[in-house]
Amino acid sequence: MDIYVSIAKELLKNADTRLVCIDVGSAGGFHPRLESIRSDVDIIGFEADSEECARLNAGARYGERHINAAIGRENEKVVLELHNKRKTSSCYKTDMGRVNHFYDAGRFAPDGEICFSTRSLDAVRASEGISRIDYVKIDVEGHELAVLEGCTGAFLLAEIEVYFHPFRKGACFFDQIMHHMRERGFILLDLRRTYWSSKRVSEIRNYGAKGFPMFGDALFVLDPFLETNYPVLSTMDARARYLSLLSLHGYTVEALMVIDVLKDKKMMPFNEAENFETIIKKGSIRRKFKLRLGRLMLFIEKWIQLPVSVRSGLFLSKYYQGDGELGNID
Repeated sequence: MDIYVSIAKELLKNADTRLVCIDVGSAGGFHPRLESIRSDVDIIGFEADSEECARLNAGARYGERHINAAIGRENEKVVLELHNKRKTSSCYKTDMGRVNHFYDAGRFAPDGEICFSTRSLDAVRASEGISRIDYVKIDVEGHELAVLEGCTGAFLLAEIEVYFHPFRKGACFFDQIMHHMRERGFILLDLRRTYWSSKRVSEIRNYGAKGFPMFGDALFVLDPFLETNYPVLSTMDARARYLSLLSLHGYTVEALMVIDVLKDKKMMPFNEAENFETIIKKGSIRRKFKLRLGRLMLFIEKWIQLPVSVRSGLFLSKYYQGDGELGNID
């Protein structure tokens, strides 16, 4: 079992309740990180397509359910532009004048429209009896800010798709999401970027540079330094869930820092802090060899001429470059 999963599960033994994780746009299935702690988590997916929602529920396992709802602001009328590749369909029309200059533009070609009304997460929580949210993942092709604005309750960690390039007309940008999350008391934990190269990349031999940053995923965590967040972390149950989510994403050192912060603020008893520190440190011992091997590889890389995309830590293909998984995942 992955060391981070082991630490997360051990920390959750100190929680009185199971993690509650929300996935807005769950058609693609849940992330393996959540699957790895399935025995300790309630996973709730939201899917606007009724047939897809029924299919997902038919195969749901313990602690999992899917709700047929288009999430956004409460009772907002939206038009979904369908594309040749259905997974790229969006409430925001594609700027084909831009996209046509990149590879595989045909997947964004319009193929009809669907009109519907959205529901807010607040309203769905009330009707479905969802008492709280610990983790939320939002991937709705540019409509992420609307989903966030329809959710006024607190949560601990969020994974949100973000946009850097205006190829979806009217979609929110990363800076808007960043501002919104800072206003809610969150700090950025990680940022995964996806770059597109122009179709003309083939005309320059051995071109290994990055293209345009187009979109990505941002990982946000509740800021432990803000006193306004202390009511959310006022119980050992909440603190165990918070530290578990940090550890699950590979941020064990940051979890130890959070313990220090909460101790300094008299928010965590000494015996609780000692217990959590022991769990994290004991579970992290097996990482030592991987760290040493990683440092050796970085040293060797300095002496090898690699394309800038590779040297920047990006996965490289002819037309796309992208970071690895969010978090410190091996």
